[in-house]
Amino acid sequence: MWALKLISKLPFSVLYVLSDFLFFLVYRVVRYRKKVVLENLNRAFPEKPEQEIKQISKDYYLNFTDTVVEIIKSISISKEELEKRVYVSNPEEVVNTLNSGQSIILLASHQCNWEWQSLGPSATYGIRIDPVYKQLSSPFFDQLMTYIRERFGGKVIEKDVAAKEIENRVGKGIGIGLVGDQSPQHAKQAQWVDFLGLDTPFYFGPTYLAKKYNFPAYYAYMHRLKRGYYQIDVIPVGKPPYKKEDDIVSQFAKEIEKTIREHPADWLWSHRRWKLKRK
Repeated sequence: MWALKLISKLPFSVLYVLSDFLFFLVYRVVRYRKKVVLENLNRAFPEKPEQEIKQISKDYYLNFTDTVVEIIKSISISKEELEKRVYVSNPEEVVNTLNSGQSIILLASHQCNWEWQSLGPSATYGIRIDPVYKQLSSPFFDQLMTYIRERFGGKVIEKDVAAKEIENRVGKGIGIGLVGDQSPQHAKQAQWVDFLGLDTPFYFGPTYLAKKYNFPAYYAYMHRLKRGYYQIDVIPVGKPPYKKEDDIVSQFAKEIEKTIREHPADWLWSHRRWKLKRK
């Protein structure tokens, strides 16, 4: 931990030099999941020529290594620095809702720096966002990521006890952070959605939780302004009172698809997104 803390103290200018070196190792030498990235890109964008797919792939790895060093920087970054680097264009509705005591579902995707999606608003507006996460197999990295995610007032929620923990947050003005674009582990956890022209499984949890507890649901659309600077646009995807046919997951998937088509190199293409098949 101490070595990463020392690295986190380095200025961003030095960290991005480190990121450029990591890019060379990951993209040119190790070729980390390069086959997976290209396969995913070709499936999602069959209309794009090979040269464009390769360029998106290269840009993806550049953005990915930037995200790695920015997450390390999160160990020691100040509120003031984070405020300058993560700008929320329309925070009023979410902030007012939370300050009124109403808890919400705040959905995010693996777009740009997903760790700063909750840290940035928490640091700037003093709101509490509790991210749901899967416990990491490495105790060291699990402890590290918990420390980072709780730096500005949030409390992590381990997904295996999420139902009970979320119920305890009803009426307390807390944002429940869900990064909801990863693939479910099992078909029984899946809701199937047309996403990027592909039959894609999503966790059905956002719709279930929002309806069960009458939580408003929002999508935090993050995009890169320039290296190390991001903007978040808050998009409502569901508000109570809910009807039976209201489907937050499908609306969320549509919004993510728009995000990816606008900024394709910013999404986490090295994730095996379509490994689960509908039975």
